[in-house]
Amino acid sequence: MGSEQLVPALMFMTLGAGLVIVVAQFVWFLRKRKNRDAAKHALTD
Repeated sequence: MGSEQLVPALMFMTLGAGLVIVVAQFVWFLRKRKNRDAAKHALTD
């Protein structure tokens, strides 16, 4: 694998890791009922 092929692979791995972190933080946020209610209100109205 040449260095020209490593740059896009690293970019996609970085984006994938960032997406996983964001989803994990949102799930952690929704653990409390008050936060679930606030998210439900914000996403439905």
